[in-house]
Amino acid sequence: MRNFNKVYKVVFLFIMLLPAFKGKTQGLLFNSNDCLINNRTSYNVFKNDIPTFQDHLLISFDLSLWDNEHLGYVFNITDSKNNSYSLSYIHSNISSYLNFNIDSKSNKIKIPLSLAQLKKRNWMNIKINVNLKADRVEIFINGKWYKAGQFGFENKITPKITFGKNEHYFDVPNMAIKNLTISDD
Repeated sequence: MRNFNKVYKVVFLFIMLLPAFKGKTQGLLFNSNDCLINNRTSYNVFKNDIPTFQDHLLISFDLSLWDNEHLGYVFNITDSKNNSYSLSYIHSNISSYLNFNIDSKSNKIKIPLSLAQLKKRNWMNIKINVNLKADRVEIFINGKWYKAGQFGFENKITPKITFGKNEHYFDVPNMAIKNLTISDD
C-alpha cells in the first residue's frame, strides 16, 4: 500500500506540473504607463559590480510588446561619462518602431515593426552589437540587420544597463523580456 501511495503522489505531482512544461514562458513583465510613475518597474542588470567590456558589448534578449497606445523605453545604457543610449518604442495609429537613440541628441536607428508582432507572448529575438572599436551599433531583429555609426564610443565601456523605468525616463511600454544575455567577444 505504501508503494501505491508513493506512485500516486509522483503521478499527481507530474499531472500538476505538466501545464508548466507545456505553457509559454511569461518572461519578466514590467509595470508600464498604465500604472502610476512610482509603480512602473525596472530591472538593473548590473546592480553592484558593473563589468567593463572591451571592444564589444553584446546584448541579446527576447522582447514581447503589446502596447498600441504609448511610447516607452525598453532599455537604457549609461556609460561612466554619463553618455546615454536607449532602445525606445514608439506607436502611432498606422505604424510602430523601435528606435536606438543617443539620448537628447539623435535617433540613430529606426526599426519598423508590424502590428501583427505586437501581441502579448509574441516574442521577438533581438541581438545588439555595440561595436566599441568600430564606433557603431548593429541590431538584428526580424531577420534583418540595422546599423549606424558615429556614436563617439571608446574601446571600453562600463555600462549601467536598465530595462524599463530608469533615472532618465519614466515611460515604459507594455512589455516583457526573457533570455537576456550580455557579453563581449
